[in-house]
Amino acid sequence: NNTFQSQNCVIADEKNNIYLLSTYTNEIDINPNGSPIKYKSKGKNDLVLIKFDINGKVIESISMGGLSNEICSNKCIAINKKNELSLSFSFQENCKIECKNKSINLVAKSETDLAILRFNNKLSDVLVNSTLSQDGTMNSNQILVDDNNQIWIAGYSKIKYKSEIKSKQKSVPIYIAPTNNYFIYKLDNDGKLISQKIGNIKNENCAIHTIQQNSFTKELFIGGNYSNSIPWDNYTFNSKGKKDFFILKLNPSFSVWQTNLKDTSSKLTTENFVIDVKSNPTNTLLNIQYYVDKSKSQNIELIDYCGNIIKQISTPKQSSGLQQIFYDISYLSQGKYFIKLNNITKSFIKN
Repeated sequence: NNTFQSQNCVIADEKNNIYLLSTYTNEIDINPNGSPIKYKSKGKNDLVLIKFDINGKVIESISMGGLSNEICSNKCIAINKKNELSLSFSFQENCKIECKNKSINLVAKSETDLAILRFNNKLSDVLVNSTLSQDGTMNSNQILVDDNNQIWIAGYSKIKYKSEIKSKQKSVPIYIAPTNNYFIYKLDNDGKLISQKIGNIKNENCAIHTIQQNSFTKELFIGGNYSNSIPWDNYTFNSKGKKDFFILKLNPSFSVWQTNLKDTSSKLTTENFVIDVKSNPTNTLLNIQYYVDKSKSQNIELIDYCGNIIKQISTPKQSSGLQQIFYDISYLSQGKYFIKLNNITKSFIKN
């Protein structure tokens, strides 16, 4: 008499261990072919995170959930290069997470909050513990961990907003029925919020369902559905059907990726190599723009002040014209550096 739902929350590490994140109700046995490993839900819907070896044998497991009749739902999971597990899910009121080395109690500030957790590979410790809250309900559809171990969460929320009924006697505040509004959150390695983008709260009825990143160029790709219209930078999408689908390519600051960069020189060639560092000095991403005469790959050298080559950045084969990539320089020490392409050198400052 139980319900067990995984909903695409399955991922594998480099050793082919398999991780399953699922909701359940009542009582479950996650190892029915061996010694019983049973969990009994305390909330209406609880979560279980299970680690299997390559042969399907249960290695570790954790149960997470409410204290009475709360619901945990809308879950997603990702893994980083250290084989640490990052996950997000919605929870109501209270949620308890118990590992071998740590016990955590989460308390929701609104109707439904979003939990972001990171576990070590053995599921014995919680490395990151964060919550996000809006005035309404929050639902995560995708979690992404980039090469810098930063966490990206995409989904939708139902935000309540106030209106007023005015009469001769007084004005009475009321809550209007909410619609879906997209969100993207970016958190650092410690779970602290870095940046966010949240949709218009009144009419767009929009949800982001997937987010992916090109680890080389740092381009973000998001996809979702919407009704009515959604503005994004200088773009506006107007739906023709009841619900339309959209795909966007974004830069790391959530702005629409500019595929056709403007040529600021009268004659742009490799002899007039352009580097555009939008914030110079910078301490995170270096925005490199360069010209390709013919369709081919490029080798860009990153050089320190003493002339030592620190990194050779090999780009994929690209069409002719002005190109753009983002390169992460957060690992560099402070100081002056150079970018070199085809004997043309430009400097920048890492602060």
